[in-house]
Amino acid sequence: MSREDPAYWKANASVARQLRWRWVVGSGALVSLMVRVIALRRKNVEKESTSSGGEVPPEIPPPPQAGVQPPEDQPPSKLDLLEASFDEVLDAIKHMDDKIGRLLTSVAFLTAATLALASLATAKYFGHDFDITPFDPPMALISITVFLLGVFIAVMLLLAGLTAPIGVPGLTGDPAQDPRPNTGDAAQRSTGIGGTESGSNSAAGASAGERRISQLWFLRIAEATRGEWEDEWKSDDRAKRREWDLIRETQNLARRATFKHDRIREAVAILSISLLAFAVSVVFTAAAASFCPADGSSCKSSVSVTLDALHRYTLSVLFAAYILVQIGIPARHAMQSIAPAVRVEDRRQWDKHHWKSCYAVSAAVLVGAILAHPGLPDVIWILLVAVSAVSSILAFNFSIKGEEREAWKTVGIIVATCAATVPALFWGIDGNYAWQLVSAVGVSGAFLIISLLRPTFDLRQRQKRGAAASGDAG
Repeated sequence: MSREDPAYWKANASVARQLRWRWVVGSGALVSLMVRVIALRRKNVEKESTSSGGEVPPEIPPPPQAGVQPPEDQPPSKLDLLEASFDEVLDAIKHMDDKIGRLLTSVAFLTAATLALASLATAKYFGHDFDITPFDPPMALISITVFLLGVFIAVMLLLAGLTAPIGVPGLTGDPAQDPRPNTGDAAQRSTGIGGTESGSNSAAGASAGERRISQLWFLRIAEATRGEWEDEWKSDDRAKRREWDLIRETQNLARRATFKHDRIREAVAILSISLLAFAVSVVFTAAAASFCPADGSSCKSSVSVTLDALHRYTLSVLFAAYILVQIGIPARHAMQSIAPAVRVEDRRQWDKHHWKSCYAVSAAVLVGAILAHPGLPDVIWILLVAVSAVSSILAFNFSIKGEEREAWKTVGIIVATCAATVPALFWGIDGNYAWQLVSAVGVSGAFLIISLLRPTFDLRQRQKRGAAASGDAG
């Protein structure tokens, strides 16, 4: 068989392929063996040099290692502490931005699901009127509209918190600048954004006519000329200036983090009531779908949908769950943060939050009971509403023991409870379920208003404490 014969190459192809792979495997094994020998030789050389070199001279300290704390006789410097504090507050701002991003993602998914639901066959049930005495409103359409409006407001609040202090573009200029008007006062020039000194180019702000350049705030850096920026780092007291900037800008960052935190609280309050409206729209849509048969013969616009007992009980549970979450979750969080038997003061605080949890349960039962009729016998329903109303008043009174304006708060809760309960009892006996629903919505709206105003109240308290501290220092 000659080499020109194709049968020759066909018979020897497998043999050539095996020889080729054997060469490759053998070469790889040889290279691996050489690498191991070289590594072993280098290890032996390093061991010999270490043993023959002796110890490290005592005057040459070993290099610092990451994560190793400095000796106790060498405490961290003031600059190190300031930089650590600045980094911690900056991390808090990043954490707030992450929270806002997650909330926006949740809102986006929820809105997309709602719009997808509205575009399906169930959308025909949104426009149906409901026989809710004495009115016939399109409850599913109203609820879904409230949900979308709440989502819009929540997204606006989240965007306001996410963009702080840059802010949403508007007609009021750059929100990152000093919000106070420029009056030419030297005291104002020596205190810039968030308390940052801006009146002089020294650490103490000696001269009111000179320009202050911050080493940290980007707007102050951007508005400086190249020569001013270079002179800032050529100065002999640049370390003191950096300490001064860190002190001021750390507080400035803390104020921005507080602003973001307050906007998140407001957005979550709006989003919570929006979720309640979305759940209510689902209940009314399900009621319309169950009322209409498969052929759609009774789904005409002139026919009003009637709520049965199951749908009324579902609405009762939804509103009760909203009230329970709004009041009970903060109280439960506070109880978990306090050891009940360590100190007398902690025990008192724990008891107050325990009563606040009881108030959350009783208020939730009260709101749920308002919507549970018709369906229950009149006597049982009236007794349930009355007992839950009295229990909520007593639990609230015990939860505010020792607080400021305790009497005024007690009177306020009595008036609010009676305003929501007494009319609901008369409306329920007369069969006016629409007004019972209005009463439950009013209670939920009252808690929403309190949640929205809470950040403002906290801000006023911080301002009062700051003013009191300034007056004591003066």
